[in-house]
Amino acid sequence: MFPLLFTVIYISIIRQTSVLCKQTINCSQECTFTQSFDTRFTLPVNCTTTSESSSGCSVTLLLDYSTRQIDVKVFSNGNNRTRLQVDTLIWFNRNRSQTLLTYDCETEYNCHVAYANYSISQLINIDYRPLREELINYLYDDRNVNSTARCYNNTICEQYCSAIYVGWTYPIYQSVCKQNRTGISILDANPGHVGVWLRSIAYNRNYTQFYVSDCNQYRCNRPSVIEDVATVIEQEYRLPMDNLVVQAIPETTTIATPSTSSRGDTTKPNNNSVFIQANITLILAFIIVKLLLS
Repeated sequence: MFPLLFTVIYISIIRQTSVLCKQTINCSQECTFTQSFDTRFTLPVNCTTTSESSSGCSVTLLLDYSTRQIDVKVFSNGNNRTRLQVDTLIWFNRNRSQTLLTYDCETEYNCHVAYANYSISQLINIDYRPLREELINYLYDDRNVNSTARCYNNTICEQYCSAIYVGWTYPIYQSVCKQNRTGISILDANPGHVGVWLRSIAYNRNYTQFYVSDCNQYRCNRPSVIEDVATVIEQEYRLPMDNLVVQAIPETTTIATPSTSSRGDTTKPNNNSVFIQANITLILAFIIVKLLLS
């Protein structure tokens, strides 16, 4: 009986330890709203803090630089991670640019809201027009939109070639026809649109970028052009993304305890102290069982 009792105590302690060590924070309940570039970012009244704790918060921001509108969605998630993803679409045959930012965090109360406030202040000031013009010089000719495109290795494609470039440190790239790229690019979700898709992902201080582009200039997806375009993107686009990453993925994270008690206790437990307390409890339980057995 007593060995069984000891086993039950041990399992109970382990379960309690795992619960204590799992960080939980409070996030705004799921809600969506739209605001303009010229409006200061604030959550509507209906986006109140949920009473239930979560292991992570998230926000998505869709910024349209033509309409100067921002679609916002805030919600809680179970990811228990800090991750940033920024997708930007720059169209060649339309004077339009859009950025979709997705941010997951688990550092403090409503951390996603604080980051949304910061990132919006940065993103609304980006002017993609110079980058668009430079990319068009390399990739797009509006006089060739109704004809076939002669691409890398003298491949003939229906209207458009395509270039895929992944990573800046050890890059890999691929030259294909646009019609053979279906399903791998969010460019393909917009029929009739021709442009470039840029993606930046930051997760645990790992930062990667890639781009996928449509093009119709002569052999516009040959390796030398792909690399030149990557250089332009790195100079004109990567720097603002670097600034977002620094704020999104801090080297050290802390948990802020809100001043209002209704927000719940969001203090992050110290894992070492939790395990020490658990071990002490386990030793005491072992001594008690030994005394009962003697």
